[in-house]
Amino acid sequence: MQSHEIIALDPDEFFAAYEYAFMVSENEFLEEIPAFKRKLQREDRVLQPTNVLENRFSFAVMRFFRDCKPDKGWSFMVRFHAMMTLVRRMRKDERMQPYVREIAGGLGFHKAVFEAAATQELSVEFEFCPASFLRSVQQAASRMDAENSARDLPQATAP
Repeated sequence: MQSHEIIALDPDEFFAAYEYAFMVSENEFLEEIPAFKRKLQREDRVLQPTNVLENRFSFAVMRFFRDCKPDKGWSFMVRFHAMMTLVRRMRKDERMQPYVREIAGGLGFHKAVFEAAATQELSVEFEFCPASFLRSVQQAASRMDAENSARDLPQATAP
C-alpha cells in the first residue's frame, strides 16, 4: 500500500472512531471481542491475538468502520499511528503545548489534533510533516475557539 492510498477522513468521524475504540479498549470484556477467539494461520505458524489495550483498540476501530469502502479502518490506523508518532516527538515543543497535555495514564489532546490527523497528507513514509501538521492544528484550534466564542455570545432579539 502506498501513502496516497490512505484516504483522508471526516474529522468528526475520526474523532468518533477514536472515542468508540478508546471506550471499548478500556471497558469491553475479552469474550465480547470476537477477533480474540480467532486463530490466524500464517505460513507454518498459528497466531492468536492477545488481550492487550492496543489490540482491543485496533479491533474496535475495525469494528467501527466495518464494511466501509474504501477501507476507512486501515486509514484511521495509519493516520492515528502517524499522529501518535509525531505527538510523542513534539510534545515537549512549546508550540505543541497548548494542544497536548499529560493526563493520568497518557496524553490528552485538543480536538484540533484529531482534525489534523484526519485530514493532513501523509508522506511516502506514512508520516505527517511536523510544520504542516502543527499549522493545521493551530488553524483548526483557532476556528474551534472562534465557533465556541460565537455560541457563547448572548442572543439578542430586535424589537
